[in-house]
Amino acid sequence: MVLSQVRRFHMEIMTTVAQIVRIVGQIPSRAYHDKVGNILKKTTEHGVYDYSYDAAYRLIQANHPTLDNETYSYDKVGNRLSDLLAGTGQWQYNARDQLINTPLNNFQYDTNGNTSQLVETASNLTTDYAYDVRQRLVSVTRGGQEGQQFVQQNTYDLENRRVKKTVQKSNDSQTTYYFYTHNGLTAEFDERGEFIQGYLYEPNSPYTTNPLVKIDKAGDSLSYSYYQNDHLGTPRNYGYTT
Repeated sequence: MVLSQVRRFHMEIMTTVAQIVRIVGQIPSRAYHDKVGNILKKTTEHGVYDYSYDAAYRLIQANHPTLDNETYSYDKVGNRLSDLLAGTGQWQYNARDQLINTPLNNFQYDTNGNTSQLVETASNLTTDYAYDVRQRLVSVTRGGQEGQQFVQQNTYDLENRRVKKTVQKSNDSQTTYYFYTHNGLTAEFDERGEFIQGYLYEPNSPYTTNPLVKIDKAGDSLSYSYYQNDHLGTPRNYGYTT
């Protein structure tokens, strides 16, 4: 069932991508860089963003037009020591330069360097992470009270792409299947093989970068939302729906 839906959807998006106009290019955005390529100022429809760096070209301040400004500090090996938006207090690292404490969270790691546990400081909620022999995240288990608990299990293909996710909450279980093309993640389907959402990318872009359109199922029809991407191909604006 899922495979037939995948094939049909793939044919539909190949037709649709040729018809979509990249209207996000009409949204004003301009960035100014220093001599090594760091962004110093960015002008968008939201206002002006300003960025400052230290002598090692590390970001130390980010000023936003609508949000609180951010300030960062670092140790001698480049580990970030503070982030005012993440609360007051310094970040702490172990001898392997792995982050173990912030004002918001505490972390533990396995022998391969993977995050094995996260504890939220305020609530003491614990999330445990498990990996397979290829160091792929295969399960996420969150504790806490009823309604906060969940278990997520992931399945991967031979190219290490996640192709299945199952989330168990209380007595409810939901499974999502993921379909890929040469551009990256292209479609998601539920356990019945019904289409959930899909993605279209700018042709000839690096893998999984420069998404153009997000497609959602709305009843028996599809709705389209458009992205505006930055110079790295990462979405920065979203929500222009037709």
